[in-house]
Amino acid sequence: MDLIRVNEAHCRDCYKCLRSCPVKAIRMERAPFSQQLRARVDESRCVLDGRCIAECPQKAKSVRPAYPSVRSLIAVNDDVWVSLAPSFVAAFAHLRPGQVLAGLRKLGFAGIRETAVAAEWVAAAHRKIAEKSQGPVMTSSCPAIVNLIEMYIPEMLPNLAPIVSPMIAHARMLKKEAPCRKVVFIGPCLAKYDEITRPGLTQDVDQVISFVELETWWAEEGIDPSQLEDEYFDGPAPLEAVLFPLDGGLIKTAGLTPDMLSNRTLTVSGLDNCQDFLTNLAASEPVPMLVEMMACPGGCINGPLMPADSDDAFARRMRILKYREERPNYRENCPAGENSLADDARAEHADYEFLQRTYENRQIISVEPTEEQIKEVLAMTGKYAPEDELNCGACGYNSCKEKAIAVLQGMADPEMCIPYMRTKAESMSNLVFFGTPNGVLVVGSDERILDMNSSAERIFGTSRNHLVGTLASQWIIDSSDLRRVFEDNEEIVRLEKELPELGLIVLVTVVSAKKENVALVIVEDITSQRQRETELQLVRGVTLERAQEVIDKQMAVAQKIAGLLGETTAETKVILTKLMRVMKEEGNTDGAVSGDWRRPTE
Repeated sequence: MDLIRVNEAHCRDCYKCLRSCPVKAIRMERAPFSQQLRARVDESRCVLDGRCIAECPQKAKSVRPAYPSVRSLIAVNDDVWVSLAPSFVAAFAHLRPGQVLAGLRKLGFAGIRETAVAAEWVAAAHRKIAEKSQGPVMTSSCPAIVNLIEMYIPEMLPNLAPIVSPMIAHARMLKKEAPCRKVVFIGPCLAKYDEITRPGLTQDVDQVISFVELETWWAEEGIDPSQLEDEYFDGPAPLEAVLFPLDGGLIKTAGLTPDMLSNRTLTVSGLDNCQDFLTNLAASEPVPMLVEMMACPGGCINGPLMPADSDDAFARRMRILKYREERPNYRENCPAGENSLADDARAEHADYEFLQRTYENRQIISVEPTEEQIKEVLAMTGKYAPEDELNCGACGYNSCKEKAIAVLQGMADPEMCIPYMRTKAESMSNLVFFGTPNGVLVVGSDERILDMNSSAERIFGTSRNHLVGTLASQWIIDSSDLRRVFEDNEEIVRLEKELPELGLIVLVTVVSAKKENVALVIVEDITSQRQRETELQLVRGVTLERAQEVIDKQMAVAQKIAGLLGETTAETKVILTKLMRVMKEEGNTDGAVSGDWRRPTE
């Protein structure tokens, strides 16, 4: 049906909806990328009490809106009527009842009647059945209770009164007057959305919207009912039936006593209480004649789809009671001038066929896992013996075994176990804290050491008991550096320190942990590293000296070679110059002799 929608961006690992769900119809699934656990309502298992919507702290769950369909219905049909739940008086703390009706007429509804009119007939029918029955009769006006019995306790179906709810009875009455009329129910109940789709009930109410949707619709249309004059219902103005949304209201309307000390009638509200009662009814003595059951604690006035600003449960109840007291005056001013049904009229309507209905066995049947499978799942979260099973309920299930079964049925995830995840996180933290080769000290805002790991003991050469409680400045870091973290809000401070008394050189990193109001002092022993650096520097120095000596020697050799080359070059030049001069002189002498034999020029 996709009735309850979940905003996945807002749904994150809290399990509150699962804890609040009496039938555990919440399926926990992992998001595709973030792998965060998110809740999804499994409507095949859900009784639609709507508690998960009301309980969600992130408001991640909402109901698929139906008022756009109603608006479209009004646009094409001029005979759309409202069947208004009597809890409307408690829903709108800032409005008078007549202003609510005026606001509805502004939306275009052709007529408005109180569902409580039909509640009188339904109450009378329950009384008549209970008086003739040999066993206890369970009221059937709450659709969430009907879902609970059909799906989870079908053995109680014979005890469930075969009577429609006031909503269905009222719609049938309105359509009996005008077969083409369209009926819209407005109330605080989530299960009503589903009730109109059940077999045998699909032709009665055309649409359901909640009080929350009504407020949204008014806002979209720019309607402020608080600025409107009071208007009145079209038709009868019931008296006792206006108490119907309170626990005990049906019994009171039926003319029976809702006295909690009476053994003839019993009122049970709250789905948990109803489950307990139905489960243990066989062992109850004496058995009440008529049992009024309501899924919402205190009745419909605490329905899941009441507006957020509708005050607390006590204030809502008092507004209903005050409305009942003022009802005679309202009836006198009602233009229709009609009174509540008389006792004989109630009895007459109680025999009408349109009050009858049937039920179906929709029992949820799940495959039960074996004990071996359950033990395997329990072992996944570190539970190997019964004493390991805390049964704390933090995951939303009543016991570790129940949660293990849910895992095997695909409804839960092993990592939903909060104590296990905490232990796992602590073990991983301990692995980092105690397994790191660096010393780690936890220092409080008073600058005293709160804790330390074994590596710190090794570095400082003393035991944990000797250091814890002493000032960190005595051992590793100055107070001024700690104040930079605690007072100046620096995230990280890094510095190198020599510890001559320990023969160490350390790199100190101070990290702020603001939420815990502590600082983590991480001490890394870099003595060997610094020694290697010193040795490397010495090697570099010696190497440079040797290189310089070689260079100097090479220069000296080069200079000597250059000197020798210069001397020999000079000597060579002198000899060659003399030789050239001699050769030249000899050439001149030879030229004078040879002139005698050359032929004269012609």
